[in-house]
Amino acid sequence: MGNSRHYKRRRTKRKRRTCTQKVAFRSELAAMRVGARYGQDWYRCPYCHAWHLTSKNSQPGALHG
Repeated sequence: MGNSRHYKRRRTKRKRRTCTQKVAFRSELAAMRVGARYGQDWYRCPYCHAWHLTSKNSQPGALHG
């Protein structure tokens, strides 16, 4: 296995682990409400397909989809 492939697998594994440590919202509306309350943005997770809040804020709702 090449180094780049190995690096990509480790990076994906790390991102999935981060995903499991975050609160998962079943609906975008629930994530929006909590995100608006705390000034955080929300996004749809490509791994678990739930909605998470970001640790950094851009513009609320800019990353959703």
